Amino acid sequence: MLLSPKTLNDFENILPAVLYEYTQNQDGYSIIRYMSPNSREILGYSAEKFIGNSLSSFLGIVHVEDQKRLESEDSETIEDDFFSTEIRIVLPSGDIKWILLRSKPSDKTRSGEVTWVGCIVDITDQMKLAFEKEYHLKELQKAIDEIKILKGILPLCSYCKKIRDDKGYWNQVDAYINDHSEASISHGICPECAKKYYPDYDIYEK
Repeated sequence: MLLSPKTLNDFENILPAVLYEYTQNQDGYSIIRYMSPNSREILGYSAEKFIGNSLSSFLGIVHVEDQKRLESEDSETIEDDFFSTEIRIVLPSGDIKWILLRSKPSDKTRSGEVTWVGCIVDITDQMKLAFEKEYHLKELQKAIDEIKILKGILPLCSYCKKIRDDKGYWNQVDAYINDHSEASISHGICPECAKKYYPDYDIYEK
């Protein structure tokens, strides 16, 4: 059963996506034939801004850093393929929004004119979450890379307390820790050594 124009219009207004249609001739020139009424809600501009104009009218709201990529991906898409990309657009307020742009060819005339239909979905929240996750993963990896953990059995001399490294050299404990961890050594003296080496001084006198 076909939907009535009113029902179709109501249906489009509740969809979380902008529906559109454009035709492309053999020379690659494209005209936007349709843009659903909820265009202003999602794109920040009314459908009238785009309908009847070339695709450059839409390209004009695409973030300048994404324009060349969008044009390149569009030109590389063959007629039998889905076109799908994620780009940023600039709202009239100057705010940036991420959108998912998807389309597919639906009809081709004898003259070689191709009709494409597609949808535009706001994916700003998903992209923010993805960027935050990527940032935290990078910070975590950075922290892991910076942390050196002492593990395994350390060959410690029972008398001088030097540690043998993996090259067979015996090192002072503080030198070994400096080379194999992120710990900093602060030299001091324990109460037993203070009494032994400095018997005339009450270093730990309360």
